[in-house]
Amino acid sequence: MSAPENCINHRTLFEIIWSCVATVFACTWTAVHINVPPLCHSAESTWQQIKKRVIVMASTIIAPEFMIIWAIKERVVAARILVDRPKWTLSHGFFLLMDGFVLYDKKGNFIGPLTPPILSERVESGEIDFPMAVTQSEIEDKSKGDFFTKLVVLCQTSWFIVQCIAHAFTGLSLTHLEMATFAFALLNVVVYAMWWHKPQNVGIPIRVFLKESLDTSPLPALGRLRTENMHPPFYLLEEAQALYGRAAAPFLNFFIHFVSCPLVMNGQGCQLSSLLISPCALGPSEVLMIFLSLSVISMLFGSFHLFSWLDSFPSIIESYLWCSSAVLCTLLPVTSIPLGVHYYSVWITQPPCPELEDRYKLVLRIMLILLPIYFIARSMLIVIASSSLRNLPADAFVTFSWSVFWPHFE
Repeated sequence: MSAPENCINHRTLFEIIWSCVATVFACTWTAVHINVPPLCHSAESTWQQIKKRVIVMASTIIAPEFMIIWAIKERVVAARILVDRPKWTLSHGFFLLMDGFVLYDKKGNFIGPLTPPILSERVESGEIDFPMAVTQSEIEDKSKGDFFTKLVVLCQTSWFIVQCIAHAFTGLSLTHLEMATFAFALLNVVVYAMWWHKPQNVGIPIRVFLKESLDTSPLPALGRLRTENMHPPFYLLEEAQALYGRAAAPFLNFFIHFVSCPLVMNGQGCQLSSLLISPCALGPSEVLMIFLSLSVISMLFGSFHLFSWLDSFPSIIESYLWCSSAVLCTLLPVTSIPLGVHYYSVWITQPPCPELEDRYKLVLRIMLILLPIYFIARSMLIVIASSSLRNLPADAFVTFSWSVFWPHFE
């Protein structure tokens, strides 16, 4: 189906770029809900805050699947918190997970942020009273993003998706940058749905005081209640260093500080396992589902770029690079399925089986070998999507009027 000549208009290259940039900005800068910064960072300057947001934005563009997995996991854990605290809302659960509650003794000395297991431990020991007299309105008041703001961003993202679908339905060409942005926007809709009740850009946590100064020792990172269902180690750092040696240090530093930390940063520091294992002690079956979800989401994200397989490119080299990169981004995430299955098997096998653990490490090494290839392919898609703007087909500049979809009567 092609648009009638009397219904079509033209758009400029600037308008194409602007719509994509605005959508990516909405999906990264505005939509990402980072955790409450540690108290040592509460006095950050405006420049430091902007710098951190830029890092978060870049991390989300490079690894959007980690953001969506983190959002899904947080939504599951926040809902689980409500089981033990029925008077709470999802906003309370999210606020607890994002280090929104910090513990002080009666003298005003900082002890540490409250996590779900630490909260349960302190409540059972009678050191603090819960549920606290903190209403949902008070938590929402700390959020920098209200219902209307989130709705505007979600509508902007959804509008871009609708425009791309309508543009393709009328037989008009979409640029490769629009296809890449389209895949990114689809992920953002899911992320926003998961984080709808999560407070956004909270800078100062809520203080909780001990009833008596009986135990003022620093809080453990995962709580002292994590004795049951304790997950086995991931061996990610050990295997990466064994595989790449010192060459792995810069990449691991980038992954920890520029991909994981901005999304899951909390007062206790960031652990690589925190992307998959939450302080609410997810069970092995739930962690396996997270591994599988990570694989499926990454594969779907890569497969959207395959729709541009037969489109025109400025050069044959760019065409081959785009197709090969799209295939790699679609197929390589499959490795996380056997990795999750082996990790699940290691977790549930009692007594521990060294042979099973060795097979898990072997699968992990294979994934670590393929991981740099995956990130190179992802980066190549971004570069080609941008470089292809220099030579677009004529119908890429053609847009349409929505009246083409309206019924006409003669």
